[in-house]
Amino acid sequence: MRDWLKKFRDDESDPNWLERFPDDKPGRAPKVTAPASRPRSSRAGLAPKGASRNIRLFEWLMYISLAVEVATTMSDFSKLAELAGGWPVVVLTEAFTLVFFGAFMFIAVYLRKKWALYVIAAFYAFRLLRYIPSFAFIALPLVQFLSAVQFVLQGLALFYAFSGEARVHFAKGKRLSGTIGSACRFLPIRRIHMNKEQIREHMEVLGSDGKHVGTVDHLEGENQIKLAKKDPSAGGKHHFIPLDWVDHVDNHVHLKKTGQEAIIGWRIAS
Repeated sequence: MRDWLKKFRDDESDPNWLERFPDDKPGRAPKVTAPASRPRSSRAGLAPKGASRNIRLFEWLMYISLAVEVATTMSDFSKLAELAGGWPVVVLTEAFTLVFFGAFMFIAVYLRKKWALYVIAAFYAFRLLRYIPSFAFIALPLVQFLSAVQFVLQGLALFYAFSGEARVHFAKGKRLSGTIGSACRFLPIRRIHMNKEQIREHMEVLGSDGKHVGTVDHLEGENQIKLAKKDPSAGGKHHFIPLDWVDHVDNHVHLKKTGQEAIIGWRIAS
């Protein structure tokens, strides 16, 4: 056996056997390839996929305001129970408020239904109109302060929810997201294709990120949209974008590309 193995031991028969394989040039260090780094996920936290920064601010400001409301009720619970006719009334009223806000927040943030924001805004305005006349009669300064903070937080939350950046969140309302979307994202969801007849003159064209791209001048042929040259972003020239770029149409024309990608890829009219 040993004699058989010696047939394959090149180092004994030829001590300089490594010189037969001159892979590296003299004076040049061999290249060492570093292992490819794993790309980091751009998604962080538990926020709904595709939710804008303003929607996340709306959600968390509402959560904080509801926590402040509970603290306000607990700080003057005995007085409220006396005025309301018993503690069960106070508890039921508080529970109804929390459930009401929580349910419509879920519909607005996770189901992307903008009408839920209008319901929240209407309920907020109703409670604020009731609160303002009674503010001066609140005995405890702490309760006054907490009540004011609660309404300021909710007003600020609604301001963010109705901002221009948040409209992209609701423009994709047909797609489930967040908790429900995580459970359903593997199901074959098919978007109903838009009809090009929905595209009308003077409609605003938005990128998938909500950025302004241009204004519709008219449909050019069967597969192009001509953008108006009077739009501030047009630079005094007409531009064309393919109809295939359109994702869906509501009050605006929403593209599959971001605003920057659309501007880079559009065709300038000759």
